[in-house]
Parts: sequence; structure tokens; C-alpha cells
Amino acid sequence: TFAGKVSHLYNLSAFESLNNPSRYHYLTGRNKLLTDIGRLQMRVLDLAACIKFYGEVLRLPEIGRGIGTGGRKSVAFTIGQSILEIQEDPGAVNGRLPSGNPNKEWATVPGSVNHIALYVDDNDVVYTALHGKAPEAYVHGGPQPQPLGHTYLQRSLIDYWDPNGLIIQISETIDERPEVQSHRKKKEELRRATDSSSFFHGFDHLSIYITDTEATRDLFVNKLEMTELGDGTMEDRSQAVFKVGITDLEMNETDAYRNKILGSGIVNMLGFWTEDIDQTYHRLKDAGSAVSGPPMDVTPLPGVNIRSFDIEGPDGLPLEIAERR
Repeated sequence: TFAGKVSHLYNLSAFESLNNPSRYHYLTGRNKLLTDIGRLQMRVLDLAACIKFYGEVLRLPEIGRGIGTGGRKSVAFTIGQSILEIQEDPGAVNGRLPSGNPNKEWATVPGSVNHIALYVDDNDVVYTALHGKAPEAYVHGGPQPQPLGHTYLQRSLIDYWDPNGLIIQISETIDERPEVQSHRKKKEELRRATDSSSFFHGFDHLSIYITDTEATRDLFVNKLEMTELGDGTMEDRSQAVFKVGITDLEMNETDAYRNKILGSGIVNMLGFWTEDIDQTYHRLKDAGSAVSGPPMDVTPLPGVNIRSFDIEGPDGLPLEIAERR
């Protein structure tokens, strides 16, 4: 999904859009390697402000705090099956202007990740709880349903600016079209496996900018074995969507961002869970993926133990493949 005003032409294949002729890449029997988003790492200027926003306002459960990788002060929260790790770094990318207002000219802010969206059961309940506690971004006055056919899955959205100037969307799936119920029900099934005491049950979707859709498709589908959900055009952006666990990865290519610095930004690293780290490493290495050395035991924060390796992602965005320990 995109913040702000959006026009669209979205193509679907095994499904038929009610609004558009369609072609929808819907591949089954995938995601054998990866089970969900693992560790999403941010680097920020003001850790205390982020702890207040993510811990006190959004009420994410905290699972670790201390000195993280690189000797940086860090905190980790859970979001469903995933981990949001936030590190304080005086050299971090800042998505705010000198005035303190969010920089809405996102092409000038380094980094591939445009926004992250959190999966919820009921946006009205969440909006009531958060109203007045965080600055609203593009959606004002309560949850707003996307137009049917706006993209591959209709959602109700609210959004907020985090302390770094990053858009945090809150997303409830409301699409009733028969052709999308399999995808919707799979998300709901994965949601039921999460902690019901939190509003948020995972990353619903991530919006990421790229320069080469075909190279991204080769990595995500042919090597990482993700499901491709669809592709389409929204304003000047072409978008391909891939699924891992509960999360949809919206990969956007646009000429308007050809000169944008992609890769690490406010979101410094994107990780994925796998159930067999050694097998996954060897399969990716044999497939010619740009992997780091063999898997290693890592403790990013006290109480957070994983075994992981790194892989080169689209346009330099660091990716991590990890198994819980």
C-alpha cells in the first residue's frame, strides 16, 4: 500500500479483480525455506523516544534491552512471531527535517523501506486506544478503508509517524472477494498462533523500493521460495508482491526513485525465520546466492538467541536468515 493519494491499475491472475481485468501470480507449495519475518532492525538517533513510542504507546511486549551488536544501546520488542530490534546510532538516517517535522519527500531519505504495517484484528479498537497519543500521518479521523481493487488486498488503514519520521501503518484486512479468501484465511490462521494479549500480531506488509523487479523476483521466488501474489501499477510505480508467513512484501520500482539511495536506512536490516538454518544455508549457497559465511550462533541482545547468516538483498538491503535458539 502507499501513503497519500494513489491512482491504480492492478493486475491479478488466478483471481479476478472486481474492477480490473486481471493476471494474478499465485503460486502454491512455496515458503519451504522461510516461515516468517524474523528480526527487523532499525537504527535511530533517539532510542528513548522510540522506547516510548513502540513500548508505551503501541504497547509492544519488550523482550530484551542492553548493548547490542556494534556496542550500540538496543531494545527488542515482539510483533507476533517477529522481532523489532531498535539500536541507537548517532549516525543513523533521520527521516525528519531540521524543523522536527517528518520529511514527506521520501526520495531524499536514504533507505529502501518506505513504511511498515502491523497486522491487527480490529482497527477501530486500536484507533480508540491510540487516539491522541501519536501523530497521525496521512490518514486522519479514524480507520479508512481502501477502495476495493486499490491493490491486491483491501484493507482498513490508520497510520502514524514514528520518532524517526517513518510511517507506521496499522492494517486490518477487510476484503470480502471470494478470490482472495485463501490468502486472507492463511493470514488469520497465522495470527491465531500469536500472543492474543497484544493489538499487533505480525508485520502485515512492508513497502520496499527497488530498481530491478526481475532480479528481486529471482531472489525471492527462485532462491528464497516465496510465493508471488501479484504485480501491478500505482501512479508511477510498478509493484510486485511476495509473501512470507503473515507478511506481504510490496516491492516497488519507479523511475522517480532512480537517484534515491537505497539499501540500509531507518530500517537497517530485514530478517527471516527458517526452521533448518544449515539446510537453508547450503541450498542458497548451491543456488548461487550471495551468502555470508556459514551460520553462527548470535546473541543480538541478552535473552535473544539465534543462529544466522546474512545474504545480499535487493539494492543492498541487508537480509538475515535465522533460526531461533
